[in-house]
Amino acid sequence: MMLCLLAAAMQSCGDKQKSAETTEAEAPAQEQAEAKAEEGVTAGAQAPDFNYKDISGKEVSLKTFQGKYVVLDFWGIWCKWCVKGIPDMKKYYDMYKEKFPRLWHVVNFTGINLMPTIVVFLAMVPGFLLIEQAALSAVQSDLWTWLGFIVCIGAATLQLVSDTQAHRFRKAHRGEVCTVGLWNRSRHPNYLGEILMWWSVGLAVIFAAPKAWHLLAGALANTVLFFAVSIPMADKRQSRKDGFAEYKKQTRMLLPIKK
Repeated sequence: MMLCLLAAAMQSCGDKQKSAETTEAEAPAQEQAEAKAEEGVTAGAQAPDFNYKDISGKEVSLKTFQGKYVVLDFWGIWCKWCVKGIPDMKKYYDMYKEKFPRLWHVVNFTGINLMPTIVVFLAMVPGFLLIEQAALSAVQSDLWTWLGFIVCIGAATLQLVSDTQAHRFRKAHRGEVCTVGLWNRSRHPNYLGEILMWWSVGLAVIFAAPKAWHLLAGALANTVLFFAVSIPMADKRQSRKDGFAEYKKQTRMLLPIKK
């Protein structure tokens, strides 16, 4: 790289002019390439074929789905936990598909995708309002607002720490109940962090704009979703592991406090 920079610095004016002419000559080729690429993404155009490996390692071609609707979901490969979580996500889909074969598409759309998305959006609305009103200088932050912000950061940190502890433990002790760190006293410290985060966001807004109390509905719905669905499902999965019954007796559901 340094040699290239040194060579570029030693070029004469004539070389610079030649380089500029070359760039101008390459411009039409670049435009043609971009135009050709855009043709492949226009509505009604045939999608270019490509091959990939599914989670079982089987080679699959886009042509095998010809005549069917195909949804492409792009994931950032930098998120290692996201990539590793795809097989587990598929297990959930397969489980519900076997449990509700006739209502699978309804359950998939409403229960797995739509409902959680709506709940998270409602929980985020207070934050949107606070940012908007702060930009318009319509609200004045006070001690309680800053306290809510601090709790929000602490809740996110709680999630990060608990998820990291669980990830490292399960990587080294597959099939065992996680009992290290925060998990030694709480069965779901990561869920506690998420619940607290959305309540802190909502309360920070309410302290700044008391008339917007109804916006706490998102945090409330999120809490109900955890207690009614997420926590029971997680406990049911963990109950298949040896020692979980005793672990459940010795720990609290959320609070990392000695029982």
